[in-house]
Amino acid sequence: MRFAIAIILLGFLTGISCSKKDSTDARNVLDIKGEKPLTPEEKDLLVKLAGLSPANLGFHLVEGATSVHLLETQKTVFHIFNPAGEKLLLPEMMRRAGVNSVQALIEKMSSALNNASSNEDRINVDLVTAQIKRCQEKSIKENECVIFADMSSGTAFITGDGTDLWTALHNLRDELMTDISQIDFQLYNSNYALVFDSFTQPVKFQKPDEAFVKEGPQGEGVRCSRFLTDWLHIKLPQSLGKGLAISQKRIHRQEGYYIVGYPKETTDRRSYDPKISDSGGKALYYTSGQVRAEEAKLLLGKCPEQMGDSINDVIIIDADSYKRMSGGPIINNSGEAVGVYNYSFPANGKANPYYTSIGSGFSQILK
Repeated sequence: MRFAIAIILLGFLTGISCSKKDSTDARNVLDIKGEKPLTPEEKDLLVKLAGLSPANLGFHLVEGATSVHLLETQKTVFHIFNPAGEKLLLPEMMRRAGVNSVQALIEKMSSALNNASSNEDRINVDLVTAQIKRCQEKSIKENECVIFADMSSGTAFITGDGTDLWTALHNLRDELMTDISQIDFQLYNSNYALVFDSFTQPVKFQKPDEAFVKEGPQGEGVRCSRFLTDWLHIKLPQSLGKGLAISQKRIHRQEGYYIVGYPKETTDRRSYDPKISDSGGKALYYTSGQVRAEEAKLLLGKCPEQMGDSINDVIIIDADSYKRMSGGPIINNSGEAVGVYNYSFPANGKANPYYTSIGSGFSQILK
């Protein structure tokens, strides 16, 4: 999810929100694009969704969990930060900073780093500086050096021997739309300690479908495509420790599941129900839920016609989730990762009785 802190390069940082405004409009709830009136079918869907059993809303700190499997995710689930947002050529960055050389710009960035008021500000400055230095190292001309001034933040996790990293494709989409062959990111643990930097250690990744990255899914299959393809597998050059085990079994209605990640702060869960805990942001949280079979039929609509048997690999559960949890693992009661969380319904993330979290199952990813 876009974090979007813009670098103003005058020795300080200014926050700019690039996220869409939340709305209670029915079309926003359904994540339906455009200004056309709701069709009778869409109105009927809203009525049916509102009649389902309540979602399992609420966020819980992993460090306070009683489950050993959840506690172990503190070593396997990370913040992922990567360059994103506004793109500037190096001369424009120097102009904004009021300097006449790249070295002077780097020195100004170093000063901004020392004066950063938060971990996110510090990381944002570091990412911009790393991009500038990369241009120098590769002898890229100043008027050809493109820098992302903002950053995106999400969740990522390791599996197996700790060299397999997973996240949501949309977390790095800005970079992939610019250069499908290269991605840059930094991983931080729950204490904001740097655990991996791809600027200094290049990575290999399972190349996503270029058409999907460049154009996004089109037509009636927009949700179908997103559910199955919004994941990214990155091969790290070194192990970050023992990772989660993977289960390729399809999820079962009778079993409970968890989503683990770093959600942005929420304020509406407790107001929706005083018994429900909000996310305080920045820390590692988990949510829990079960399969929503009835809602799956409603949400997926015509997907079965397009997806065939793959429709059964989409994970749809009544667990809570929020911005920046994208890319986190969906795990079962045995602590195995069964999929990658990538989407919430409704897309505005507001608390409601039919809130649903969706992910791509390893039963389909690893076929």
